[in-house]
Amino acid sequence: MRSLVFLAVLLPSAVGAAEFLQGPQNATALLSSTAKFNCTVSKDWLALIWELKDVPVLMIMPQVGAVGVFDHYDVQNYTTLDTFTSELIIHNVSRQDSGPLTCGLLNAGNKDATLSVEVPGGLEILNNSLEVQWNQSATVLCRARGWYPSPGMAWMLDGSPADPGSYSTESSIDDTGLYVSTSTLLVTPTHNLTVECQASIPALAAPLRANASLVVTEVLVPAPGQPRIDRTVLIAVTVSVSAAILLVLLIILIVFCCKRKRRPKPSYESYEEETRKDSQQRAQNGQAPQTLPIQGKNNLGFSKDTPADT
Repeated sequence: MRSLVFLAVLLPSAVGAAEFLQGPQNATALLSSTAKFNCTVSKDWLALIWELKDVPVLMIMPQVGAVGVFDHYDVQNYTTLDTFTSELIIHNVSRQDSGPLTCGLLNAGNKDATLSVEVPGGLEILNNSLEVQWNQSATVLCRARGWYPSPGMAWMLDGSPADPGSYSTESSIDDTGLYVSTSTLLVTPTHNLTVECQASIPALAAPLRANASLVVTEVLVPAPGQPRIDRTVLIAVTVSVSAAILLVLLIILIVFCCKRKRRPKPSYESYEEETRKDSQQRAQNGQAPQTLPIQGKNNLGFSKDTPADT
């Protein structure tokens, strides 16, 4: 580090006609990963200095090469006929590396960029039991702990994004300077579904996910995509069928009672009816009426009362 400061003092007296063609760009990197920055200048450059948070870490000169601290930093140089590109590589980045970064060209000024080191933490759904009655509201909690910066959180229901109005997120900073975020989802399921909590930061290529299954405990649960069973219609249909069955049974009972009340005609009525029919038939044939024998038996114990006896 002392040699860099010494060279920086000596070189300003030199004259160079080089200029910046492209300075370094802002970058984000995950904790313990590698960050890279490129700086391109025109030919005839004299010295290029890399600084991190206003501290020189590497210096490159055409005749000498790179001079600096190489345990944490490295450099790759690319030269063409008209340009020179220096690539600064920072290994195993930490949160202390976050801050402004400068590519300085002797007698041509500086180009600045920013390094942001981000920390992905853990993610979990806090509910021990995810059971809810049919068409009842349920609250699902998801916590992201140990993140930097504060993560963006979202929910998915059966693979589809949840309405942003159905959940809210609160964040705080713990004793280590990392964020703890808790997201609360309010859902009213009508069938079993998969709940997914997501947390993301810019340096992550894909969000971190935590999944859970929400089980509806009602017996009459329609399958996904099927209409809900209307209990009012079910009761009305049951009552109508029961009333129809009772009406049929009542009619059968009335008919049966009517048949029981019908009795056969007495014998004397049958005798008179037969006599009348026989007389009409003989009259039509021109025959004399015939007296039909009385059906029955003689009562030998019968005696006719006379006035004398009385």
